[in-house]
Amino acid sequence: MVWNCWKISYLDRVIVGLSGGGLLGGIGAAIKAIRPDTWVTGVSLSKGAAMWESLEAGHPVDVEESDSLADSLNGGIGVSNRYTFDLVSEVMDNHYQVSEPAIARAMIDMLEHEKMLVEGAAAIGLAAIEEHGVNVQGQKVALIVSGNGVSLATFDRARTLAGTV
Repeated sequence: MVWNCWKISYLDRVIVGLSGGGLLGGIGAAIKAIRPDTWVTGVSLSKGAAMWESLEAGHPVDVEESDSLADSLNGGIGVSNRYTFDLVSEVMDNHYQVSEPAIARAMIDMLEHEKMLVEGAAAIGLAAIEEHGVNVQGQKVALIVSGNGVSLATFDRARTLAGTV
């Protein structure tokens, strides 16, 4: 769905998966240009979250990748990162890290309730809401669901991890 600027101007919060920072940085910059008080929330893995670890350190760092249902959120940002580190630092208001079981449950919930078969990275925002009890009641929230490249074998792994098998 493509949103018009007038619709974006009504958002209270946008929740975006955080990996190298390109998606969150771009969305955050656009949102903040239109409505600076919109809350930009990043969500990453509990292990191997390169951008989050880098932000915590105050400079880009290398992290060890982990096996994850949200494998597209794995990987480094490059220790000589020239763009996304600063951009994410500027536009992200808060951040959550989520566990593998939370990602698995969110993938199942997306299929059961929204009829969307999505990869773990696409379900990560819902995982944060559910695992951390993010209060979105009464807010106009955009939950970015980006990616549906999930194999049935990976989805079966999610079902096992979520305890639905």
